Amino acid sequence: MSEIPKQRTLSQNSAMHQWFKEISDECLDSGVTVEAVLRNAPQIQVDEDFIKWIFRRIVKKKYSKTSTSFLDKNEIDPVIEEMIKFFAHRVEPPVELPPFPHDEEMTRLKTEGNLYNR
Repeated sequence: MSEIPKQRTLSQNSAMHQWFKEISDECLDSGVTVEAVLRNAPQIQVDEDFIKWIFRRIVKKKYSKTSTSFLDKNEIDPVIEEMIKFFAHRVEPPVELPPFPHDEEMTRLKTEGNLYNR
């Protein structure tokens, strides 16, 4: 009998939002716009909502899930890998994504008062 995967944790959810913010900051610092990511879009700045939109599209394509809250714990890393590939190969100029903030990094950011809360 196979074990039922557990839903993603609140910590993973916080880490995802932290990562979306860091990616959008990296895009802003690199001058990457939504137009660069979506070739025919009007020129607007990339923000964390747009990054989450991309993340959700990968989740839907990979797992047929309509919300990140439905992700199992073991499904987040493969989505992160797809995001990294997307920004490295499909965005001009390519964007090197910051590492995904795991528990130690989230604790450090919280302690320093630098944790992004949505």
